[in-house]
Amino acid sequence: MWLGRWKLSLRFLTRPNFWFFTATPIVLILVVATVVVALNRDADETDGQGAEGGDDRERHSSQMDPEDLSGSDLMPNEEDRRQAVNETLSDTFSEVVADMDLDENVSVSVAAGDGKYELDFNADQTHSAASIVKLEVLAMLVEHYGSPAEIPGWVDELIHDMVGKSDNEATNRLLFNILDGHSALREAHEHYGMDSTHEHPEQRWGYTESTAGDQKRLLDVMFSEESEYFNPEQREYFRSVLAEVVPEQRWGVSAAVEDGESGWVKNGWDTRYEFGVPWVVHSSGEVTDEAGEPIRLVIMTSGFDTQAEAIDVIETLAPEAQDLMARAEDV
Repeated sequence: MWLGRWKLSLRFLTRPNFWFFTATPIVLILVVATVVVALNRDADETDGQGAEGGDDRERHSSQMDPEDLSGSDLMPNEEDRRQAVNETLSDTFSEVVADMDLDENVSVSVAAGDGKYELDFNADQTHSAASIVKLEVLAMLVEHYGSPAEIPGWVDELIHDMVGKSDNEATNRLLFNILDGHSALREAHEHYGMDSTHEHPEQRWGYTESTAGDQKRLLDVMFSEESEYFNPEQREYFRSVLAEVVPEQRWGVSAAVEDGESGWVKNGWDTRYEFGVPWVVHSSGEVTDEAGEPIRLVIMTSGFDTQAEAIDVIETLAPEAQDLMARAEDV
């Protein structure tokens, strides 16, 4: 009897349906159990790392070299960061001007830069340039002669009068006797990339229409070490001329200069009642902070009732602009 039962069981095990309905579920249960055990082991290892361990991928990301990050989506590139800093500088300075609560008839424009970052407040606003045009005439003359050593003594004397004393007659003699007058000045605007600077229809150099942005561009052309227009010898000559501006004309952006710093400035001022503007008062120059870093700064104003009011505003804004530029890396 037992032999018959054994034969019956053997026939049952050899049926095809046995492995499909019985053995397969057993195999699946074993596979699932193996996966659960593996997951539990991984969880135990992760818990053992503690809060400082974290995920390996997170640790890898946080430890990436900045140079690697700069080219990834995790960090903006240098140009994006520069633009963001420029916007912050300009927005912050706008708040400074707003806090001054200036008369609505007054127009103030500011442009500043250190070769990397730029501060822009109404820098594309057009003003009657007055005597800051003399900086452009200075640049034209130095380029005309090439080496400062080639400038004749009598021309050098006129240059110092034109800039140091803001002498209009010296400017006329230099512009019309040595250079080619208004046509040369028009060509210089284009040559130096001053696209928003134009001759007034009356063809008077002091009435030249310009912007703070263009005047800052001129400072870059004249003083920047990266300038393609002038060499170190010529830049030194510019500074030597501006260093001799008479004391009574050293107001304006020079207010940003403190002990231990250096500064070079050229101012411009005049009345424009025929344009409905009592005074145009401007200041343009380069200041060097205590770390020796140059900041080129232009402040142009139109609409003040007196020159003294305009100077007071310029000398209030100049140190603010310099301070912001000095802290540009930290904004």
